[in-house]
Amino acid sequence: MKLRIIAGSLKRRKIEFTGTAAQFRPTKDRVRESVADYLHARTDDAFVADMCAGSGAFGFEMASRGARSVHFVEKNLKRCGRIDFYIQHFEIEEQCRIFRMDIRTFLKSCSHTYDIIYFDPPYDNDALAELVPNILPIVAPQGIFIYERRRQRTCIPERVEDFTIEDRTYGDTTVSFFTHTF
Repeated sequence: MKLRIIAGSLKRRKIEFTGTAAQFRPTKDRVRESVADYLHARTDDAFVADMCAGSGAFGFEMASRGARSVHFVEKNLKRCGRIDFYIQHFEIEEQCRIFRMDIRTFLKSCSHTYDIIYFDPPYDNDALAELVPNILPIVAPQGIFIYERRRQRTCIPERVEDFTIEDRTYGDTTVSFFTHTF
């Protein structure tokens, strides 16, 4: 499986996963590009978390577009190894950090807030989808939380206290954008 970085300093660079490390559903280029374009004004100098990172493509896209720091959260050892390989290959070690752990463990120990959080759990894992309210407290006051899911699933409430939610649908994928309500 080959994915490409769409824009920025790493534009056209490829990320490749093979074997068991490739057994996941990556975000389609079209969806990733649309989300990254939507975030354009927020990306420069942002603190970003790519949760359930898989290939790390979203985090790499944010690093390429000027994010100050990208934290990849992924529990699969082989996927973390590939993400680390590309961090080294792209020479962005000072910009990136990998947290090889379950998202629940990460949330319990997280002391950061993030300007951009991208949460892309396996589509049919309702237990992970239920973590959305646990992630919202680490969204910075001017930040945004992005949750990708299968279009047919409505695993989040229509309203979340102190947040406005905007949904965008791309084929069979729905992406929800959570921003603080002031």
